[in-house]
Amino acid sequence: MFRPADGADVTGTVDWKFMLDFLREQGLVSGREWFTGMAIGPEPRVGDGAVTVSVFEVSYRRRS
Repeated sequence: MFRPADGADVTGTVDWKFMLDFLREQGLVSGREWFTGMAIGPEPRVGDGAVTVSVFEVSYRRRS
């Protein structure tokens, strides 16, 4: 799970390719995993959680 270290709200564009490349550089994924889609939502660990999504748009592009 990615989240800001300071717990701040995330606004604007999220670069998922950058994050997946980061995981590969850390040796946590190989880069050959099967990607089946994208989803977002709150993941409360204790008590309540909430999320407001004004726009959710995903563009899938294969990069070589």
